[in-house]
Amino acid sequence: MLAEQAAGERIAVLAPLVRGRKGEYQKELEQARRGGFLRARIDGRLVELEPGLRLAKQRRHTVEIVVDRLTAGRAAAPRLADSLETALRLAGGLAAAVRESRLTAPPAAGKGGGRGAVAPGEDWLFSERAACPECGVAFDELAPRLFSFNSPYGACPACSGLGTHLEIDPELVVPDPDLSLAAGRWSRGARPWPPGTPASCGRWPRTSR
Repeated sequence: MLAEQAAGERIAVLAPLVRGRKGEYQKELEQARRGGFLRARIDGRLVELEPGLRLAKQRRHTVEIVVDRLTAGRAAAPRLADSLETALRLAGGLAAAVRESRLTAPPAAGKGGGRGAVAPGEDWLFSERAACPECGVAFDELAPRLFSFNSPYGACPACSGLGTHLEIDPELVVPDPDLSLAAGRWSRGARPWPPGTPASCGRWPRTSR
């Protein structure tokens, strides 16, 4: 998908280590530098990973390690796949891609993420986890039982997979609310009290509204 949408364009593959959190992240940046990575996009700016680099502790930051920069297309598909796998491994299951023209622009939060075609002003965001990368809502691992109405894991919680559910229609239970109980306020098909109770035996006095 990515190779087709950005065919012929220069893109950068990023590993989102931090997304809108406070901290210095000196340890994480140093580990990335020792891992052979040279640059990172930090708060929308492309910076060199130099020894001792640290961020303002009380500010929220977005740190994305630049994994690779390449021209997208079929010929580069294997390299792109390897770079995305590296980004997913480095960022714990997240990977991003951005057109090089936007490499020094702030990331488009909440956009992209594999939702079909991505506009030129948006980033691609991918997750190998069954969770939303924006809000953190998690889902079960995809399995056939999630799509089966015969399984409690896939059945509709409202009808338990039956397709219908019972409801009480007050107008059918009490067709004429102006009548007393003895005169037949309740429908013949309705039995509000079990057999043997005073109401079912007709021993209650007549009442009217």
